[in-house]
Order: sequence, then structure tokens, then C-alpha cells
Amino acid sequence: MKKTDSSFLRIPTQIDRSSPIPLYYQIAEAILEIVEKDHLKPNDQIPSEEQLGQIFGVSKMTVRQALAKLVRDGLLERRQGFGTFVAEKKIERKATRLVSFFEDIQKKGMVPGSRVIEKKIVTPSKQVMEKLRVDEDEEVFKITRLRFANGMPLAVNCAYIPERLCPHLLEEELGHGSLSELVEKRYRLYVEYAVQNIQAVRATSYEASLLGIEKGDPLLLMERTMFDRDNLPVSYYVNWIRGDKYIFTSTLYR
Repeated sequence: MKKTDSSFLRIPTQIDRSSPIPLYYQIAEAILEIVEKDHLKPNDQIPSEEQLGQIFGVSKMTVRQALAKLVRDGLLERRQGFGTFVAEKKIERKATRLVSFFEDIQKKGMVPGSRVIEKKIVTPSKQVMEKLRVDEDEEVFKITRLRFANGMPLAVNCAYIPERLCPHLLEEELGHGSLSELVEKRYRLYVEYAVQNIQAVRATSYEASLLGIEKGDPLLLMERTMFDRDNLPVSYYVNWIRGDKYIFTSTLYR
């Protein structure tokens, strides 16, 4: 941590206590300036809350607020038992193209991975019935996977697919590659388009335990329904994506 320690020792420690701008915000801006000016790299560690409190002459609570803001903004990340580090750059995903997680991560030059958490046949909930246009007595596959990028847990993915469309799907190898591609090639379910929505949510204990984050941390909840060329739904996906690691971008025209 020598590089970051020396960088932070050069911070102008005077903060304007008479300013209407909160102290924690001023400290967050100072830390951001050091990270950018000294070109700190992802995984560089910054000083502890106690050390930063001494540098700025403020309480640990004020420092904690500043760090929390930078963590929410995606600049820093906390690692339990180790400290606070400069975060990896967020993975950017175009919101205008229909690509699978596997394909998207590969195109970014990273190594995608999956671990099957659950696979079973279920009676669909009301929401799943509406998305897939199935009856309550129709069986549906539910496949939950933890998705990785370069070994880092990035998203929890839950897929719902009508059993009648993909007999014996649970017998397939589901822990490797793209599920969408498998369904398309093996069962000839060609997707023409998808309807999706994205909203911000907070991680529950379950999602946090899988993704290695804290309960209440920000997640992007992405729901996507896939349709074939006859406008019939063939699958419904629910994804809980780490908000500190992922960003969606789109190009808008007037």
C-alpha cells in the first residue's frame, strides 16, 4: 500500500468547514482527485478509515460516509477483512443489442463462467404465467445460475422455460456456455426479439451471499422475455446484476 499511502499524504488536508457542502462530500471529492491524478489502478488499496480520519482531521463516521458514497458511485469497493480498494472499471453493456451474458463477456475479452444453483420443474407463479402466457397447470423449467466474469461473481440469473418446448432440458449440461444458445440449437427455438426492463433494487441476504456483497448493496434487476418470429414467448429471464460492476449504455437519436 506504499503507493497509495504516499499519494494520500500529499492531499491538501484543509477542508472548508464553513462551506454548505457536507464534509463527507468534500472528502469524497478529494479522494476522487487523488485516484484520478495519481492514476491509481484497480485493486490499489487506500488508507484505512482511521488513517483518513487523521489525514483530514475528521471522525471515522465522516470518513465512512465519504467512502460509502464512492462505493455507491463504483469508484471504490470494500473487501471484508481486507479494506477498501480502487474498483475495477465497470463492464459496459449495450442496451440496444440482444446478446447473451456469455457472448457479451467473451466480447469484452473476459472469461465467462456459470455455476448451477438450482434446476427443477415448477408450477409457474402468476408473474411467470403472464410473461410466458402459460396456464397454471403447465409445468415450467426453473434454472438458477451464478454468472462469473474472470472468476468474479457478477450476476444471479433465473431462467423460466415452458417444459413442453424443451423436453429433457434438465438433462443437458447447463453450467457451461449460453443457455439461450443451447435452447436455440438443440430445440430450434429461434428468438426474434426480446422485451426487457431494468430497475435498481437492493440485494437481499440470498443474493448478497451468492455475489459476495453486503445485504442492501445496489443491484440492477433486469427482466427479459424472449419471443419467436410468431410473437410467442419462449423464455423469461430474471437477472440480479451487481450495480457496482455493470453499466448499461444506449445511443439515442432524435
